[in-house]
Amino acid sequence: MTDAADMAKTSTTLGENGNGYNGMYTITLRPGYRMTGFSVSGTMFGGLGEITTPGGLPGEGTTKNAMKLQFEAYRPEGGTVSAMHADYSMVDGKLPFVLASEPLSVTGTINLSTWTMVNVNSYPYYLPGHPDGPPGREVYPLATMQVLKPTLTIYTSAVPEPETYGMLLAGMAVIGLARRRRRAA
Repeated sequence: MTDAADMAKTSTTLGENGNGYNGMYTITLRPGYRMTGFSVSGTMFGGLGEITTPGGLPGEGTTKNAMKLQFEAYRPEGGTVSAMHADYSMVDGKLPFVLASEPLSVTGTINLSTWTMVNVNSYPYYLPGHPDGPPGREVYPLATMQVLKPTLTIYTSAVPEPETYGMLLAGMAVIGLARRRRRAA
């Protein structure tokens, strides 16, 4: 998901800025395998800038960041199989995340789509000026938001062949006959 990491990031020191990513993946499972689930994981990294004056008092400026993640699995012929989403906001630092599907049992072809939107806001504040003069200089805090190392994991398991079920039933029949003979003897 290198493309997602490149696109799902933005920053600003004045006003509002945003960016997004749309991705689609088609997965065809080998015969004899089924998808039992999938997950998307990574780390959010956000920065809310410094909003305090040099004296430690709150400044009047603001910074905000937000990210929306949506992930959906669907069959070309049958509609949605699984959908998940998450919203994150006011992230200042690193925040690991995992979005996991419910248990699935899907064979053949499945499509995965993802939509991610990042948004940041930053408005300046003024340092205190002279008591009877103009306000001090403007300070522009930096607001940032991005996804680091997004990873898509697909969970699969082998599907027993019909011959395997036949052998299992034949084995159970042999065990049943052996028990019956023991009881009769």
